[in-house]
Amino acid sequence: MNDILKTALEFQSRNVSVIPVGKNKIPLIVWKEYQNRIATKEEIKQWWITYPDAQLGIITGKISGMTVVDVEKNGDYSKLPDTAIISTGGGGRHYYYRYHEGYKNKARIAPLTDIRGDGGYVMAPPSISDKGKYEIIKRSVLTIFPHWLFKSDKPIEKTRGIGLPEYNGTGTGNRNQSLTSYLGSLLNIIHPADWQTLAWAELLKANQKNNPPLSEYEIKTIFTSITNTEKRNPLKSHYKISLPITDDIDIVPIVEATERQGEQTTPYPLGFNIFDDALDGGVREGNLVVITGISGRGKTTLAQNITVNLGKQALPALWFTYEVVIDDLYNRFKNIYEFDLPIYAPKKIVSGNIAWLTDKISKGLKKYDTKFVFIDHIDFLQPKIFTNLDQHRIILKRICEELKTLAIEKKIIIFLIAHVKKVQGREVEMQDVAESSGIYQLCDLLISVDRKVEKINDNGMTVEVMTDTGIAKILKNRKTGKHPFFIFTIINGKIKLSGQY
Repeated sequence: MNDILKTALEFQSRNVSVIPVGKNKIPLIVWKEYQNRIATKEEIKQWWITYPDAQLGIITGKISGMTVVDVEKNGDYSKLPDTAIISTGGGGRHYYYRYHEGYKNKARIAPLTDIRGDGGYVMAPPSISDKGKYEIIKRSVLTIFPHWLFKSDKPIEKTRGIGLPEYNGTGTGNRNQSLTSYLGSLLNIIHPADWQTLAWAELLKANQKNNPPLSEYEIKTIFTSITNTEKRNPLKSHYKISLPITDDIDIVPIVEATERQGEQTTPYPLGFNIFDDALDGGVREGNLVVITGISGRGKTTLAQNITVNLGKQALPALWFTYEVVIDDLYNRFKNIYEFDLPIYAPKKIVSGNIAWLTDKISKGLKKYDTKFVFIDHIDFLQPKIFTNLDQHRIILKRICEELKTLAIEKKIIIFLIAHVKKVQGREVEMQDVAESSGIYQLCDLLISVDRKVEKINDNGMTVEVMTDTGIAKILKNRKTGKHPFFIFTIINGKIKLSGQY
């Protein structure tokens, strides 16, 4: 059995509709019916008996659960979110996304860019066209189609601010079918990690528009059935690998699999010796560092001092600040260190969306090699829609998962500032972090910052006054397990150490 036939059968087993095509990309069969049904294994085998030199075509759209963005050579794919990516024979790229209704097969939806959706097909690896070989650039689960970048041929429904479809309600007899369809459209937009919270909440809201509404038991039955079905579909969820295995990567001793034959990655000192010693030299590529503490106690100041220490080593940093304007941030850096340092920021902060952050981080890496990213702070990265504390915790954990994955994939170090709930009569502990155990579970280094507060008498009233003396402590250290701290004083924004243990 040749590799192309083997791959075709693998796709068929994953409920993907395949057809045989020639090296000229033209189908070798009448293929319209396979837009509505998936060929049997027997049919596929017979095709390759009849056409032994056939290449592999995948029918896009609803039947296969995918929408593909086809970017030709010299086309711009910089704004496309990461997903499974294929290099085409002509030097272009195919970006495979989860199916999004309303996008048919359409040419030039953008310069040198086509959409392969309902009514279309693409040539797939390991095929060879007249122009060259199709190969896998990146293996990944299929992510959500970036519909916000393209104008739909036929929008599904009027959308609200965050892009969720509108539900108008219906009467007895149509409620189950209508809600099932609506839930399907929600699951195409909302990340699976948020199905149990955001999707469930939206479904409950939609049901209230029915006359009369279904019982919560009936809603739960619909929700459980549809989400379980989606999770089992490897091409419509984030739970399974989306592409068949066609490479020849071998299993080897672990030392042979490392990039550096077992040697550690380069440590980057934070500039505070007590911490750097505890980290065996400093932070490393792929680290997620969380700086936490009560609001106003010095978290941002510590992050800025670390940035300056990196800058003195000619190590560029990229800052995203949602609490102060860029002018104020710049002036704070100038107070700490009077010379210009390699510190960068977007011209304007317009989104807390992770995809937006990823795009700007990629640009900073490419343009200035900004391996150090500072985000102040995590609360600005969460969507505005959640209804209770449990949803809040789940969302914060998901954000940290995304950031940790980003740090590993881009080989960068991300510093994330996170608040804690106010504690009385004790030091901050890991479980106090931003109401979410997911934050301290996922980070590699957790540093708490606090300042001494004094009570003074002001015209007969006792008031609390923040002093310039504080303490910074490592609460979690995945590298060595050591938890040192140092006492500091803040002078014009600069941290001066006065004791370390």
